[in-house]
Amino acid sequence: MKFITSELLITVTYVSLVAFSLMGVGSLALQSLRRWFPEIEKGPFESFSLGLLTILIWAKFLNLWQPLGPNHGPVLIALGCILFLVNLFLSPELRRPSLVISFWIILIVLWQGGLKLSEDSLTYHEVAVESLLGSELSLGTPLDKSRLAFNSSWFTLVAAYSVPSFLSVKQSLITLDLCVRALVIGWIFQEILKGAKAKNYPSLALFSSVFFFVLLFFKKWTGTDVPANLFGLASWLYLSKIIIEEEASRRHTVHYGILISMSLGCVAMTVKLSMFPLLIFPIYFIFSGWPRFSSMTRTALLALPLTLILLWSVRGFLMSGCWAYPVSFTCLDVPWAIPTDHVSLERQAILSWARFYWSPNPLLIEFWDMSWLSGWSTNILLSKIFFISIIVGSLVFNSRSNIYNYFKQRDTVVWAVLTLITSGLGLLIWFLGGPDPRFSWSCFVMLWANGITLVVASKTVMPAPGRVLQQSGGSRQA
Repeated sequence: MKFITSELLITVTYVSLVAFSLMGVGSLALQSLRRWFPEIEKGPFESFSLGLLTILIWAKFLNLWQPLGPNHGPVLIALGCILFLVNLFLSPELRRPSLVISFWIILIVLWQGGLKLSEDSLTYHEVAVESLLGSELSLGTPLDKSRLAFNSSWFTLVAAYSVPSFLSVKQSLITLDLCVRALVIGWIFQEILKGAKAKNYPSLALFSSVFFFVLLFFKKWTGTDVPANLFGLASWLYLSKIIIEEEASRRHTVHYGILISMSLGCVAMTVKLSMFPLLIFPIYFIFSGWPRFSSMTRTALLALPLTLILLWSVRGFLMSGCWAYPVSFTCLDVPWAIPTDHVSLERQAILSWARFYWSPNPLLIEFWDMSWLSGWSTNILLSKIFFISIIVGSLVFNSRSNIYNYFKQRDTVVWAVLTLITSGLGLLIWFLGGPDPRFSWSCFVMLWANGITLVVASKTVMPAPGRVLQQSGGSRQA
């Protein structure tokens, strides 16, 4: 068949090997955590999530004193794939989900295999990966390469899995993007099948709507935007699944759900700083008093995710003098710091470009300058964001009485309110800091999926009605 080219086969092979390696490393992490989370699921997506977190922690720690050279990628892939095969041999029930993942890898590569590098990728993404491969972390960043100080974990992941003799840095950026798309979409599709089989219509509505909306936002170029939004969305979606399916009476299910959600949320934040509001969701459950946590369990929940945040912050500080570049109040006056006026100019350029995302020649404007608003509003009103918001808003408004009655019987109101707060704060920061739809489209998807799920839930009988959330002082009737 003519469409099966050598380039296609190389891409499918590399994406598959990286996916299996992440799941293999994650399976080892899962096994290590079973002491604190004995009921933790051993599915491919749980393995992927913890494998992602583990690899990033290892790579960031290693890069403090040595480069992520050309030999680390092949060793990491080989080791991870061996662990994956061992786990598959010991857990036959994982074979079918793994086949589904493989199917989506092939499908995504066939559909999205023509990804191009974005403008940002051309200007500094390749340079960021090459710097990680070629040298250890050093104090300060030259002003002509100041964008490297954004310190995105995405480049760390790409560098950790780079095989220069097999793929160029450009190809590595593209194939890692395809890998993440395939793994997240494959997991969502499996959850759709589970919801349909169990006739759990709220869960089915949640995952089906997210599946549809995510595909709408898949672009034909690569960068940090799609991975960051997918990680953030999956962080919210994983914990939402447990709440919507009303499994919260199983304490350890909630515990490891928070762990996976927190892990993905921290990864999303370190890939793109604007994703940090999505951490509200898992953090609420850790500190709300329900479910009750022992100090040991709380430590286990926070240890790995916060280790990643710590290493990311330290690395950023050593590169720029800022704990979270280019946020001014996180910058300190140290000898190697990027000058304050340059930090302000960098932030102004990002803001201006996002406000004029629809224009090929954006103007450099101050924060309080509102001259961009009319053109931006016109483009938003003509976009799919506006039309989908109108449709979903109308559905929710027409079902408001059913939703109100549903909330009187179930505590999922906490889930809905938390989703509104999380996505609302995310969109507020997006609007003020860089209102280009590609930056934070996951927050729109959360709002839309939240509305559709509530409409479906309010009109159907859930398979196992009962308590979803409880107050710390006791229980409430479902």
